Amino acid sequence: MASGKFHTECKNRTAMCADSFSFVWNPQSCAGNIWKSGPLRSSFSGTETGVIMAAATILVADDDELLVGLLEHRLSAKGYNVISASDGVSALERIRAEMPDLVVLDAMMPALDGFAVLSRIKSDDEIRDIPVIMLTALSGQSDIVTALDKGAADYLVKPFLPEELLRRITRSLPAAEDT
Repeated sequence: MASGKFHTECKNRTAMCADSFSFVWNPQSCAGNIWKSGPLRSSFSGTETGVIMAAATILVADDDELLVGLLEHRLSAKGYNVISASDGVSALERIRAEMPDLVVLDAMMPALDGFAVLSRIKSDDEIRDIPVIMLTALSGQSDIVTALDKGAADYLVKPFLPEELLRRITRSLPAAEDT
């Protein structure tokens, strides 16, 4: 492919968003530069055929800083963009502002617990389609059933196997739209 300039606008699940970017492609170095005119939430990479792909963005909402750091490291190493929140209120704010592709949500957080966050996500038309995986120490049958009834895509009990979480994330992410 020859060098060139691409311009596009990003789409989210429900409508066009205001984000757009220009991408200058240089096939000799297999690299490009991005200029954005809005709050572009995903990183982009190009292939030699000029295909531009967006990496999925995952919000990790947990008040355990060590766990958030571990998940940021593991998920980033797999190519995901990772954002985080340490309480339920900030989790909802980040979800509405950044529209992540998936949320990993702890049940026991300050300000607003994960079950309340899940209920608010699933009752909001703009964010209800974002899959939520509950990752929590609560292992009781009623906790698991409550989360699934409220719309959680999956439920994983701590301690957990990081590779199992990665598989569940992959399974829960929306399939890439055909263009």
